[in-house]
Amino acid sequence: AMLGLAAALYALMAVEHLVLPEGVSPEVSRLRPTGEWLIGLVPALALILMQVAAEEVAFRGYLLQQLRARFRSPLVWAVLPALVFGGLHFDPGTYGLVNASAYVLNATMMGTLAALVTMRTGNLGAAIGLHFGNNASMTLFGLEGELSGFSLYGVAMDPASGYATYSILAQTLAALVIFALWRRWMNRHRPIANLPGPA
Repeated sequence: AMLGLAAALYALMAVEHLVLPEGVSPEVSRLRPTGEWLIGLVPALALILMQVAAEEVAFRGYLLQQLRARFRSPLVWAVLPALVFGGLHFDPGTYGLVNASAYVLNATMMGTLAALVTMRTGNLGAAIGLHFGNNASMTLFGLEGELSGFSLYGVAMDPASGYATYSILAQTLAALVIFALWRRWMNRHRPIANLPGPA
């Protein structure tokens, strides 16, 4: 389900041009032959998996458990670590102040959702899957430059442009909607059992 969520967010990028004026969408170009890309795909995915697993163990594993044991409010055990996680993505030199802030908002929201998913499922598997799917999608489409080293296609787009702002915010909103649908489905099909009351 979480890999599906990540795939849906990047599928959104493929159809964004349908609702934008002509000339706004970035150009997409092929960066390398398919054979060359496939050779590097397995080690690239392995490195991505190690990276996201380490981050999830730190933020949604250790830190979440330590805070959850001391505080009942999700503002502390879910949102606070997500704010730290989001803050690590702040890069105004690359994205400009507006888009860097939007990126932090997106990462913070995704971190919060990952924490809620972890608490709902009782393990890190779903959060790791969401994070892995999000990052692994860049092996197919990557922003030309530092984020396209393993990508088959490159997206030529100014990270500080208005289109980038739209894309970040659209993905953020889409993630919230999909999470709400997923949570509703979980509550219907996999409800949390009520604990028996005192005798």
